[in-house]
Amino acid sequence: GSIIPIDGQPSIPNWKHTLDKVDYPVAMSYYGQTVMDDDFDGYGKRCTVISHGVDTDFFKPRDVPRPSDAFVVGCVARNQHRKNIPRLLRSFKIFVERNNLSPNDVKLLLHMDWTDHMGWNIEYMVSDYIFGLKDYLIPPTMGNLEKGENPDDNGMVDIYNLMDVHALPTGGEGFGIPTVEAMSCGVPNVICNYTTSYELVGADKPECPPEMLKPLGRDGGDKLIESNRGFLVPYKDLMWDTPIRAAPLRALWDEHKGADALEYYYKNRDVLKEHGKNARKYAQKYYDWNTSIGPKWKDWIRKVKV
Repeated sequence: GSIIPIDGQPSIPNWKHTLDKVDYPVAMSYYGQTVMDDDFDGYGKRCTVISHGVDTDFFKPRDVPRPSDAFVVGCVARNQHRKNIPRLLRSFKIFVERNNLSPNDVKLLLHMDWTDHMGWNIEYMVSDYIFGLKDYLIPPTMGNLEKGENPDDNGMVDIYNLMDVHALPTGGEGFGIPTVEAMSCGVPNVICNYTTSYELVGADKPECPPEMLKPLGRDGGDKLIESNRGFLVPYKDLMWDTPIRAAPLRALWDEHKGADALEYYYKNRDVLKEHGKNARKYAQKYYDWNTSIGPKWKDWIRKVKV
């Protein structure tokens, strides 16, 4: 058996040689299954879809001491090229300037390695030389990972509960664990409408209808899509990832539409609260380890043993 992550299009051609050797393939998203079906001549039909899950009895809303009464935009991600963190900074900057907000009004929480060699130097990016957002940032919640200075699961629940909204300008996801963890904590998502985001944040139930797969080279439209548990931000364009090797296209979210979503939640706290409740219900129904994901794995293991 093999778990297959698909976080963009087109699929890498030489993957087919590996996939053909797998007797029991598992796709971690309906998006991944659909892409493999399209790219590899119906291979997706061989896949069982079993996504990642979350313990919704543990990742849940809780009262945590907040650094201020400010509205908090948060992001849990690795600081790497694919996550497009500067595009979130740009959206936050537009949101702040458009509404003349001070650091007492809004904060930005970036739970990631601020100096990851795969991404950007966050302190430099928020300095006056670039975005001028230093005073808006909540101090780092992640320490030196090599020394074990990272929060445990209990600390992660606290971090999600510091947020009013979780925002991710990702260029592509094979699934989206932080997205679901935020949902389970009752935090709505503002996320780029590419790859798995639709089934996590937009659909009535996890699925990926073929019409959601945009033709290569086309943009994602110009509409900000509101669901009952978050916003899907359109992408302005697609770019090829990592020129030195074969890699899929990555989405570049629309910074102004991302700012629109943040502004909407800032001004409509009743909707924000309702979307948070709906997000948690969705996580409990479709992604809980005990009631949804665990039983799927048990059924799959029985199939493998036969």
